[in-house]
Amino acid sequence: MNEIKLVDIDLNLDVFEDEYLDNDIVEFESNLTEKEFEALREYVIQVRDEDRYFKCEVYSEIKTVRFGAVSHRVEDDKVQVRGSLVLESYDQNDEPSWYADDYKRNIEIELIETKIKYENLLGALIEKNILTKEEVEKINNVSRKEWIGQDFDYRTF
Repeated sequence: MNEIKLVDIDLNLDVFEDEYLDNDIVEFESNLTEKEFEALREYVIQVRDEDRYFKCEVYSEIKTVRFGAVSHRVEDDKVQVRGSLVLESYDQNDEPSWYADDYKRNIEIELIETKIKYENLLGALIEKNILTKEEVEKINNVSRKEWIGQDFDYRTF
């Protein structure tokens, strides 16, 4: 099958056919070895960290794309991955969705509540002399690459 080739890392992925998708999004679903998965994981983190599009072959045609959501699940001696490649043309012609606003707002509410709880917890730990302000600064120092890596690792199905 292997109708997608990530040229930069010489990795082939299987297209997942979805009749409802638009022509600017290509979904994939593949079973990878641990080594192939690690190469894909590092590549996804790298291109997201650099916030860039990249070239890949889709049905032997070169396309300029970015990664959409990518999820994975470990099964015995393989890693099943699912995800999407979004063509640059999609982003250029994107129109906002009403539903996306509701979804984003629900996430914002959860994030605000979590942030308040986090700050309250850190404040209590400092007040009880369990943590110093320097230790809190170290805890709060999260790099973009760490964040992207954690985001990738949590997207399992």
